[in-house]
Amino acid sequence: MIQTLIGFDNDIMDQLKSGEFIELIGEFNQSPAELVLSSMLDMVDQYKGHFETTATKEEIQGFELASTMLRFKKVTMIITPYTEGESNFFTSLESSNFVEDRYDLEGEFTILGKIIRIYKPHEKIDLIKLLPGKLKVGKKQLMSFLPSMNASEDLSFDVGEINEESFELKGPAIELTTIAIYQI
Repeated sequence: MIQTLIGFDNDIMDQLKSGEFIELIGEFNQSPAELVLSSMLDMVDQYKGHFETTATKEEIQGFELASTMLRFKKVTMIITPYTEGESNFFTSLESSNFVEDRYDLEGEFTILGKIIRIYKPHEKIDLIKLLPGKLKVGKKQLMSFLPSMNASEDLSFDVGEINEESFELKGPAIELTTIAIYQI
């Protein structure tokens, strides 16, 4: 049985169990941690030729290695449902299955999925730990890198406000395995 969650409240959230199938309409946004890193890597790839004139051979090799290693095969999407409560949903998607660019998969979508895990209101999900390959980078390390980029007038990323809380998802939250995503 598939449960369609439209206008649900906390009572319905309390009834959901792992393994159940749900259909949900909500606002899809890419995880801020992934969005910042993938944007930086895409920028490096796009302007690689410009770096070749000012960077050393070792720096260029470092850019290429980072770009190759950090090419994300999965994208973590945060789904904010159109409801009264504070519940969030999230899922990992295979980027190779995208018809559109990874940056275009934001906005209102319907997801059909299976509940993997339900996080309680007091639990936090560290979005950095969801990065592919179990990349080990701390929030403080990532945040220390971003201010130097924000100081540059020539370089900016359209990812909204990024702070340490941007890299956490607060419960209650539900992790889903995606079966289908579509727009009605």
